[in-house]
Amino acid sequence: MHMGFEYNIRGILHAFFRQKYKIFFIFLLFACLGAFIVTNSNDMYKAQGGMLVKFGEEARPDVNLSGERRANKSANYERKEVLDSYIRILKSQALLGEVVTKMGIEKIHVQQKPSEEKKWAALSDEEKIQITAANVLEDLNVINNGTNTIIDIYYTHADPLIASELVNTLMEAFIAKQANIYDTAQTKFLDEQSSAMKGKVEKAREELYEFKSEHGISDIDQEMAQLLKQKSELISIAYNAVSDARQSLAEARGQAAQDRNNYRSQSALQKKANQAVGVARQNLDQREKDLNSLVNGEESELGQKVDSINQRIAELEAYRGQYNELQQNLRLNEENYRYYKQRGEEARVNNLLNAQNITRITIIDPALTPPKPIGRPNAIILLAFLLAGLSIGLFIGFAFEFMDERFSTPEQIAQALGVPVIANFERTKLNS
Repeated sequence: MHMGFEYNIRGILHAFFRQKYKIFFIFLLFACLGAFIVTNSNDMYKAQGGMLVKFGEEARPDVNLSGERRANKSANYERKEVLDSYIRILKSQALLGEVVTKMGIEKIHVQQKPSEEKKWAALSDEEKIQITAANVLEDLNVINNGTNTIIDIYYTHADPLIASELVNTLMEAFIAKQANIYDTAQTKFLDEQSSAMKGKVEKAREELYEFKSEHGISDIDQEMAQLLKQKSELISIAYNAVSDARQSLAEARGQAAQDRNNYRSQSALQKKANQAVGVARQNLDQREKDLNSLVNGEESELGQKVDSINQRIAELEAYRGQYNELQQNLRLNEENYRYYKQRGEEARVNNLLNAQNITRITIIDPALTPPKPIGRPNAIILLAFLLAGLSIGLFIGFAFEFMDERFSTPEQIAQALGVPVIANFERTKLNS
């Protein structure tokens, strides 16, 4: 046990009263600091604005359009991507710089310490715009409310008029920027690209047609499937013919054997049965010869047909590489043509929107001047400072008491020396 501190309730209370001035001083210091911060902090005002973003046919004017016009419904994920890109533009350094320039740097710039103001005065206008835009971004909050149609903008500033003016100026600058995305020059470029792609499509289609005409091709895959089917049918016919011939030969032999048992060998019926066996034998030999010609490539009527099919299959396989290349080139040019035609249509729509002062984005909630500052938890802030002052004061007071090596109570002397205290005397001043 430390000789200057007694570890019990009496010792704690004794230490508290001995160090009460230090504890009270620190507590009072924090209380004054909290009161100063609460009473002297600048009030902040938050202005709010909202914009509605239209998608699909809702964003198009009721006008006659040349070319294709498709009523594509925007999927939710596509809308989210568009809104995210809009939010990024709203928070971009370039757009905020335009807003700062339009409103005036000195209007938005917050006065700082004299030393910092000297540094500020030495900066160029471009540097001031960039710094002010960065400061605006710190107090700017742009969010999508979850409906995939509305963007909310919040800006906090010490001046309520500036807060509302900046939100409105930002929304107007953003709409003006979006209106110029598709201008007449871009429409002309897209029309030129679409026309060029159309020429490439016609050329690729003509090259493919000439290649098909030259080699007698309609569709390689379809013709290949037909040839393989014909070859399979011919082979099947050959096998079936051999099987039928063998069956006929077996029946003829059976009939001849039955006639031998019933008639004389030189009888007309026996001769007729033997002739039938010979004919069946010849037919089987011919069918087996046809089948062998298919298998071994020998000359025969069926062999020539299969050989012709094999030659055509080989030709188609040789032409397949060039055929696929021409088809792929045609598909690629058709996709490019559709892409530039659709983009050109969208550009014409946006030109019509601009000409009729119609925009995809509408301000549905212009920012009004905030009537009162945003709420600050002054009571909580002051209570936090009071608790911090009390805690730190107690800690420092008990730290001083713990480091004090002097005895302050008779019990400390008795515990330290192991002998009882007979008497103690308080120190008093004598009157002179």
